[in-house]
Parts: sequence; structure tokens; C-alpha cells
Amino acid sequence: MAVIVNAFRTPIGKFGGSLADTLPEELVSLVMKNNLSSAGYTSEVVDEIIVGQTKQSAHAPNIARVAGLKAQFSERIPAYTVHRQCGSGMQAVMNGAMSILSGQAEAVLAGGVESMSQAPHYTVGTRFGFHVGDLTLYDSNTESQSKSSLKRYTERLRWDRRPNGSLKSIALAERNKMSLLFIVRKKLGGL
Repeated sequence: MAVIVNAFRTPIGKFGGSLADTLPEELVSLVMKNNLSSAGYTSEVVDEIIVGQTKQSAHAPNIARVAGLKAQFSERIPAYTVHRQCGSGMQAVMNGAMSILSGQAEAVLAGGVESMSQAPHYTVGTRFGFHVGDLTLYDSNTESQSKSSLKRYTERLRWDRRPNGSLKSIALAERNKMSLLFIVRKKLGGL
């Protein structure tokens, strides 16, 4: 059985607000450290780190690894990043539970992080130089949701699969709770 032992959340700010200059790897590394210490554990118990992030950048392409190292976790702990748009953090938690249920891990640190203010801009077709004409700079905050608004996409995203196979929509307040960073363990007793 996989259980959630502890949960923390990165701070939420406004787009371009007081957290605009804080890199997402800084946010999640602080939460990683605090999550474990408040639960009375050290990084030694973690078998795997999984972090969901939608707006990945080239300077921290595997944010799970970068944040884990910033949080002073051992290099021996495997870490990977999940990208599933607005459901990335929840997918990371589900992957952590699957690692535990399959016997690949006993304890997994999983969750998500995002900073829309730090989301990268990008160009297309410039690898081998610029050509005559205009250069288009794309904003990953708007381009990642092809022909639909972020709000509409997010509202449709989160569904709960019931044991009988039916689907139930999860309220926005519940979705916010799910975006927390979790420690997932196999049992409540000692590791």
C-alpha cells in the first residue's frame, strides 16, 4: 500500500509578482528539504525523486535532479521530471505510488513546481542562423495551450477515476490540494 506521509506547497504568487525572480528549482528544493525535516526524516530514506513541471527551461531541463542536488540530496538518488501540462505534479505523485506498489521503491519524494513568471520564451527555425525577415519570439505560457485558454484546459483536466470505472470531476479546491509536494511511502511504520 502506498500512503502519503507529509505534504508541503510551494508559495503561490502573482504573475510578475514578488516571486517572479525566484527560479522554480529554488522553490522546489526548499520544499524538498522542509518536507522531509518536518516529517522527521533525512534524505537518506528517499529512494527516488519525481517532480512534475510544465514550463521546463534549457538551464534546468531535469528539475527533479537539479532541485534534489540543490537540496543536498545524494547523487545516488535517481530523479526524473514529468511533463503533462497542468497535470504534471499529480502525474509525478501517481508515478511515485506506482514505483512503491511495484516494489521498485519504499519512499518517493514526488510533486510539482511551476513559475509562470520564469517560463521561457523561444524561437523556431533558428538553429542554423537567422534568415531575412522577422524573427518571432514565442511565449511558452500561451503557446503551450494550442487554441484554448489555460483556464478552460485546467478546468477539463482533473477527473477522478472511481473504482467502478466511472469518472467524477474534482473541484478546484481539491485540485489545489493535489498540487502539493508529497512523500509517498509503502507503510506507516519504519522504513
